[in-house]
Parts: sequence; C-alpha cells; structure tokens
Amino acid sequence: MMVAFCVSTPFVFGALSATASISYVVFSFFILSFFSNLGREIVQSIHDMEGDS
Repeated sequence: MMVAFCVSTPFVFGALSATASISYVVFSFFILSFFSNLGREIVQSIHDMEGDS
C-alpha cells in the first residue's frame, strides 16, 4: 500500500503547488492511480510467491 500511495501523491502535490487546492479531477486521478497501482502490486506479490518460498 505504501508503494501505491507514493506513486499517487505527486498528483496531489502537483495540484497543491500549482493551484493551492485539490479539485475533484485531481482526487479522481489520485484514487485511480492508487487502486491501479495497488492491484499491480498485489498481482506481482502473488506472482513472486513461488520464488519467495
């Protein structure tokens, strides 16, 4: 979850530095990138289970 959060935060920080506010569009990009990256990390963890054991 930490990796997904770190990948998603640039959208928030970029919006805050440019406009000093977070719009619904930026929040939507944050949520979409967070969950898509979280899903990728989960799939990669499942894929690596065989090698980890």
